[in-house]
Amino acid sequence: IGFIILVRTDSKRLKNKTLINIYKDKKLIDLVINNILETFPKNYKLVVATTSRKVDKSLVRYIKSKYNLVEIFEGNYLNVALRFLNVMKKFKFNYAVRVNGDSPLMNMRLIKKNLKFLKKKKYDIITNVYNRSYPKGQSIEIISQKILSKYINNISKSKMDKENVTSYFYKKKIFNKLLSR
Repeated sequence: IGFIILVRTDSKRLKNKTLINIYKDKKLIDLVINNILETFPKNYKLVVATTSRKVDKSLVRYIKSKYNLVEIFEGNYLNVALRFLNVMKKFKFNYAVRVNGDSPLMNMRLIKKNLKFLKKKKYDIITNVYNRSYPKGQSIEIISQKILSKYINNISKSKMDKENVTSYFYKKKIFNKLLSR
């Protein structure tokens, strides 16, 4: 199981937001990374998954210079689901927690609670997004590599689905075992 932070620097609404100083010398990406590292120190591998485009090189340099426990993956710009899957394959994750690089206030206790369910039973997806039970910004998604691999070709056909990793599963109600909390 690993954590994958999906992030890029060229947001349309706020350029380079992930590298903006939010609090003192802390950048938005620092808040996201530190929230995970403080809660799960060395228990799980943490990967920042960005694009291989030139615009994201400053983010890559920043992460490499500051975090030796954080891996970097540079991949597909237009297909976030494929980038996510490629991270899972490269780092041999059976499951990954999906984290947005602009979500510094994720509830780590909620993630811990949901990770415990994997110890009891193997689900395709564990989420609070499908039949939303928490407000936006507190979305939890833990996805199996097996289910994502199986449907990546279908996901890649739709612009919306390939940008959102799990939307295809919710829309088509495709999952063998879903835990919605």
